[in-house]
Amino acid sequence: MKKTHSVAWAVMAVVAMFCLILLSGGRTAEADTIYNVSGDATRATSFTVQAWGSATVTLRQDYGFFRYTSGSTGRAWGRFHVDVVRNGGTQRLEWDNTVGETLILTLNSSGTYRVTVTPWTASEINAQISGFSAWTQQPSWSVTGASNCSVSNQGTVTAAPTATSRVCTVYYRDAYGNTLQSFNRYCTVGTNTVTAPATLQGGAYTLISASSQTVTGYSNGTVSPKSVVFYYAKASTATPRPTTATVTVYYRTYAGSLLQSHQVTVTQGNNTITAPATLQNGTYSLVSSATQNVTLYANGSLSLSSVTFYYDRTATPTPTPPSTATVTVYYCDAGGSVLQTRQVTVSRGTNTVSAPATIDSGRYTLISGASQSVTLYSNGTLSVSSLVFYYQRSATPTPVPPSTATVTVYYCDANGSTLQTRQVTVSRGTNTITAPSTLDNGSYTLISGASQSVTLYSNGSLSASSVTFYYSRVNNVTATVTVRLIDVDTMSTLSTRYETLGVGTHTIYAGSTPSGYRAYSETSATVTVYADGTVSRGLITFEYKRQTPVTNPPVTQAPVPAGNVVYPTNWDTQFGPESKNPEGRSNLHRICDNDPSTVFSYIYWDSEVKDTIPEFTVTFGGSTVSAIGVTNGIASSYDRYTANARPSSMRLRIYHSGGVTDCVIELPKGYNGSMKTYSLGGTFTGVTKIEIFVEHVWLGDSNRYNVNIAEIAFFE
Repeated sequence: MKKTHSVAWAVMAVVAMFCLILLSGGRTAEADTIYNVSGDATRATSFTVQAWGSATVTLRQDYGFFRYTSGSTGRAWGRFHVDVVRNGGTQRLEWDNTVGETLILTLNSSGTYRVTVTPWTASEINAQISGFSAWTQQPSWSVTGASNCSVSNQGTVTAAPTATSRVCTVYYRDAYGNTLQSFNRYCTVGTNTVTAPATLQGGAYTLISASSQTVTGYSNGTVSPKSVVFYYAKASTATPRPTTATVTVYYRTYAGSLLQSHQVTVTQGNNTITAPATLQNGTYSLVSSATQNVTLYANGSLSLSSVTFYYDRTATPTPTPPSTATVTVYYCDAGGSVLQTRQVTVSRGTNTVSAPATIDSGRYTLISGASQSVTLYSNGTLSVSSLVFYYQRSATPTPVPPSTATVTVYYCDANGSTLQTRQVTVSRGTNTITAPSTLDNGSYTLISGASQSVTLYSNGSLSASSVTFYYSRVNNVTATVTVRLIDVDTMSTLSTRYETLGVGTHTIYAGSTPSGYRAYSETSATVTVYADGTVSRGLITFEYKRQTPVTNPPVTQAPVPAGNVVYPTNWDTQFGPESKNPEGRSNLHRICDNDPSTVFSYIYWDSEVKDTIPEFTVTFGGSTVSAIGVTNGIASSYDRYTANARPSSMRLRIYHSGGVTDCVIELPKGYNGSMKTYSLGGTFTGVTKIEIFVEHVWLGDSNRYNVNIAEIAFFE
């Protein structure tokens, strides 16, 4: 029993050493330098602590004031020895002054402790710090907090530190008198029994003398004898020791009542045993330390054969069982194979769980009962944790309702007149449709809610097939646009006029064709006046070409019926695509995706008319080609700095088995979303490549165009 108590104290002292936590107390050293301090080493501050289990004591040090040898003064925290005395044994801890003013001391078990804080001596401090002279006011200590213990302040005492009073030196020596280990034992007044362990150094040495000796402590601070010696013999052979052992763990109340116990297997070395925070469904809560360490030494002995954790009855009531629980539902075929699973949340009482008549889009039909009952009892348990419904494969699958649908969105003025419409694709479930804050480049402002919800149900029906948002016109603003007709060859001005426009998008027409000229560009253009008075295009230019005889007119191919589609092996373009369509940007593949509502677009400068690089290069694997189909893209304005346009003239260079042939096609001005096909002037075999040069576009008021092409296809 004495051996166990001595080991427990040693463990407590080690734990206390590691639990000494130094925390900042909310103040810093500011501009002061934190010096190690000296002082009157005979002045010590002592506290008596009565712990009722694992306990903590919080100590706080105030600043002191000191003087340098130079005569200047400052303030600082001190450096101190902290001695913790229990049952005659002392553990010394060193307080480092560089980290703060608060010390939290953790005591690992119940009992009476005496804590003494002693400042460094002048010789100790001067051995490390130069320039320090003396304290003008020493730092002081006080108790600021205690947990699971009582603390009585013994105040400042004038005496030698406890660490040097009633000291008996204990020696462990071998049979030849060699010291194996020594330490100081601090004794109380009266008779003190000093006990030696049976073995040392993991079983390497065995006690051969008496296991205990008596030392008397006197009130004048002396002891008799001043030292005791225990003798050990070296073990002759090392006997294999077990690598595991069993430790009994007790959970008790402070009154000593045993709540429960169990066995824990530990391995050789240090083992940490952890206690649960609560016992008996939260009825008892842990009030001692949550962990204890047990060491299984190499000789097979244990530092502790059992550990005890202490609990107190919890003030809070036992947790209420949950009011809901989760049940797994399995849908299986007739052979028991799982087709689907789902989780169902049930509430307290009896719940009915129903199965759908069909699953897997109608491929399987229910053949078992359509519903089953599950009960969640008041103690939180379920009557069953899972349910099974059985299905067989249907002869004819039930048609699958569509997963998407189209909703029409109307933008109306305050009188209900439609300003714009668009189609929105919604998916199954609830969808939010949002309206822009303005229309027509700021001409109209939203006055209704900014969003509406539309639900596509699982049967394919819609909660609403259309939604409407309402707008009001903003204050009228006007702007002036210059309209100019030019000779495309000489770039000279044929006529100029000015038009005053209000907020909104307007169509501007070229007007009468100048005598002796023909239109060489679109004869109409759109311009937008914004609510702030700015315009998308301040200058609109229409191009005309003088009508003169042409010696060698280009071979222009007329539209022809389309044959079978010939698919190229690759498309390429000289442009980094800046594609955009009503739904967003697109890439090169948009030019042949069989969807006229999407476009490929690119930035086209006037200089492109004269370059020798084709806009598109199409590669074939020796195909037969006789016609080309083109669908021009929608040229709606979305960039006030770039004129939107469609190609008006294309030159094709065809590489085939018979050589290289050029032909020209001219595209119509209007846009109707349909493809026009044009003969290439013959049927070409062994075609490996076709280069496409866009020589002009239908729009002529800028030197920078955003060209839109929806589709290009080739036919046999």
